[in-house]
Amino acid sequence: MQPLILDRVVAGLLPAEAGVGRRNGWSSEEWLAYLRWAAEQARVRGVEPDAVEMALVPDR
Repeated sequence: MQPLILDRVVAGLLPAEAGVGRRNGWSSEEWLAYLRWAAEQARVRGVEPDAVEMALVPDR
Protein backbone atom coordinates (compact mmCIF):
# COMPACT_ATOMS: atom_id res chain seq x y z
CA MET A 1 0.00 0.00 0.00
CA GLN A 2 1.15 3.49 -0.79
CA PRO A 3 1.75 5.51 2.39
CA LEU A 4 -0.43 8.59 2.62
CA ILE A 5 -0.65 11.45 5.09
CA LEU A 6 -3.37 11.29 7.69
CA ASP A 7 -3.70 14.64 9.42
CA ARG A 8 -6.62 16.59 10.85
CA VAL A 9 -7.37 18.25 7.50
CA VAL A 10 -7.56 14.96 5.61
CA ALA A 11 -9.40 13.19 8.45
CA GLY A 12 -11.98 15.96 8.53
CA LEU A 13 -12.75 15.45 4.86
CA LEU A 14 -12.93 11.67 4.78
CA PRO A 15 -16.27 9.91 4.51
CA ALA A 16 -17.29 7.60 7.36
CA GLU A 17 -16.59 4.52 5.24
CA ALA A 18 -12.88 5.41 5.27
CA GLY A 19 -12.85 4.19 8.89
CA VAL A 20 -11.10 7.19 10.43
CA GLY A 21 -12.29 9.24 13.40
CA ARG A 22 -12.30 13.04 13.19
CA ARG A 23 -9.67 13.82 15.80
CA ASN A 24 -5.91 13.99 16.20
CA GLY A 25 -3.96 10.88 17.11
CA TRP A 26 -5.13 7.96 15.01
CA SER A 27 -4.42 4.32 15.72
CA SER A 28 -2.46 2.12 13.33
CA GLU A 29 -5.72 0.35 12.50
CA GLU A 30 -7.37 3.63 11.49
CA TRP A 31 -4.41 4.62 9.32
CA LEU A 32 -4.47 1.20 7.63
CA ALA A 33 -8.23 1.51 7.09
CA TYR A 34 -7.60 4.87 5.41
CA LEU A 35 -4.88 3.36 3.20
CA ARG A 36 -7.19 0.49 2.20
CA TRP A 37 -10.03 2.91 1.48
CA ALA A 38 -7.77 5.14 -0.65
CA ALA A 39 -6.38 2.12 -2.52
CA GLU A 40 -9.90 0.92 -3.32
CA GLN A 41 -11.01 4.39 -4.42
CA ALA A 42 -7.90 4.61 -6.62
CA ARG A 43 -8.62 1.22 -8.19
CA VAL A 44 -12.22 2.23 -8.99
CA ARG A 45 -11.15 5.60 -10.42
CA GLY A 46 -8.11 4.30 -12.30
CA VAL A 47 -5.69 6.60 -10.50
CA GLU A 48 -2.97 6.32 -7.85
CA PRO A 49 -3.92 6.50 -4.16
CA ASP A 50 -2.16 9.84 -3.75
CA ALA A 51 -4.50 11.30 -6.38
CA VAL A 52 -7.42 10.26 -4.17
CA GLU A 53 -5.75 11.97 -1.22
CA MET A 54 -5.07 15.12 -3.24
CA ALA A 55 -8.69 15.24 -4.47
CA LEU A 56 -9.89 15.45 -0.86
CA VAL A 57 -8.29 18.86 -0.37
CA PRO A 58 -8.91 21.05 -3.44
CA ASP A 59 -6.37 23.71 -2.37
CA ARG A 60 -3.39 21.31 -2.44
